[in-house]
Amino acid sequence: MPVESREATSALTEAYVPDFFTAQPALSSHEDLFQMICAIRDEPNRKREELSKRQFQAGTQGVMRSTVMSDQNRSMNIAASVLFLTNCGTSYDCADFVEDGGSSITWRDNVTAKDFVSEAYPKNLHPYFDEASDDYKGADVISTIIATKLVKSGFVFEPTNDLRSHLSITYNKREKVVRIFHGVAVLKEMLLASQINKDSCMIPRTVALEVLYTIHHVLFPSDRASQALLSTLVRKRQFDRSLLQYEMARYRRDDDPDITYSYFGTRFSEIYDEMQDPTPRAGWESWLQKYSSPRYMLMATMIGVFIAVILGFLGLAVACVQTWVSYQQWKHPVKQP
Repeated sequence: MPVESREATSALTEAYVPDFFTAQPALSSHEDLFQMICAIRDEPNRKREELSKRQFQAGTQGVMRSTVMSDQNRSMNIAASVLFLTNCGTSYDCADFVEDGGSSITWRDNVTAKDFVSEAYPKNLHPYFDEASDDYKGADVISTIIATKLVKSGFVFEPTNDLRSHLSITYNKREKVVRIFHGVAVLKEMLLASQINKDSCMIPRTVALEVLYTIHHVLFPSDRASQALLSTLVRKRQFDRSLLQYEMARYRRDDDPDITYSYFGTRFSEIYDEMQDPTPRAGWESWLQKYSSPRYMLMATMIGVFIAVILGFLGLAVACVQTWVSYQQWKHPVKQP
């Protein structure tokens, strides 16, 4: 298992706290978690409720496991989170999966693992990447969304272990944060394994390939500046070192489709739109944005016209006074002594 996968698994299991009233915890070792993951992977067409019953109906010696339902559900969520590389309803204290702005997806009891993956990673081709759409601008988007350009536009990057959070944007008072899934070694291992056994990869190959492509071909291409930025992120922002090693041809199969950004194209479009029309973050920028909308521009124009009329009347009044004073001086001249 790759290093970052072990670290993510370790973080989840360390955060696992069994139910106080259970006679025996659902997870007593990493081996229990591994067996649960294998059970889900080996029977992808079996519903979660059935998998849970088979797992907890009997222990290794055929003895009934005395675990409460809440603890069983908690352990199943942890196993699913590790296997599907996303937050499947893990406990709120599992900080590696529950992040600011992140969201979990529930694996329901009557849904199979295969159907759950389809729900977790739906295809959604954005018009920017649809060649049949009038809004198609794929080449422009890709040439714009380069990490070095994003940094100059005020973006910062953070690593995430949640695959569904890849390329998501969150905002704080001063920064626009783009999350990047940095556990690429796990994806590489999945792709290599599925070259031999197509059923060994629970995550769709197109999703894994698209994530690798978005990182190594779009955000961080092979030019010196992009690679220097990537090295800095690995060194200073705790991105995984596996990001520095990449060879696309090694992980592709002959039957793999071309990359069309059908999974993460919407995220790219959000970043692109943000670069074209930045969301104001500072106080004065927010005020300027608020009062620069069309209705406020019209209001400002009307106020300007009103002020101009008032100034015109004041100017006319001053001119009348000056004329009156001049007339009085002409009519009643002051004699010099």
